[in-house]
Amino acid sequence: MNVFVSYWFDDPDKWIEEMIFPLIEAFGCSVISGKNLYGQGEIEGAVFEKIKVSDAFIGFRTRRGWDKTKEKWMTHEWVDKEFDYVLKSKKIFVEVREDGVGQLRGGMTDNHQIINLNLDKRDECIVEVAKFLSNILRKREIQFRLLPKKCVDEIMPIHNKKGFKSHYKTYLKGSESKYKKIKVRSVQGGLYADVKVDKINPESAFKLEMQYNGKKWSSEYEGIDAIGIQLQKESK
Repeated sequence: MNVFVSYWFDDPDKWIEEMIFPLIEAFGCSVISGKNLYGQGEIEGAVFEKIKVSDAFIGFRTRRGWDKTKEKWMTHEWVDKEFDYVLKSKKIFVEVREDGVGQLRGGMTDNHQIINLNLDKRDECIVEVAKFLSNILRKREIQFRLLPKKCVDEIMPIHNKKGFKSHYKTYLKGSESKYKKIKVRSVQGGLYADVKVDKINPESAFKLEMQYNGKKWSSEYEGIDAIGIQLQKESK
């Protein structure tokens, strides 16, 4: 899973790279940020493209300058721009807000998850970020791409038809589960089967079976870290 981290690239926020990045990686995720994007085209567009391909967003709205009018600390302009994009994209996100920093701009109310940051109690913030990561990883879906193309071409016209059935079962330490329903969906000419992570033990093997009008396609057991699931059409 890719996690985009939005923050101020200066010494006061250096601790984010030193403490938050390793935490994200410890959860098996990849860190993405807008740093070092020179040479990748127009900067703002390149940053938004990085956010677009990420699975989750963590934005650190730390103190940058005092706003005398609002009597609140301002944060980095780029961080708020990235939040503007995230709010429109409906991506999973969390705001880490340092004490004294105002609300998100544009009249955005605080009806989203906020992690409070007090630099004297930074460990409390890190624990909350860990909880956020644990929660989204537990709820996320694994996407299995169905292969080969020959089977996909046969299933594509019928996967939404009445009577089409798709199921999966798991195998762990000599024990085989019962078949459970699974949704098959079409994305850009391919077929994918999605299953929530919290429904499967990460050490389990995973098997698919699909049926329609007397025809049957099934796979061998695969690890849940498999990107593609190879199907075979069974002979009558």
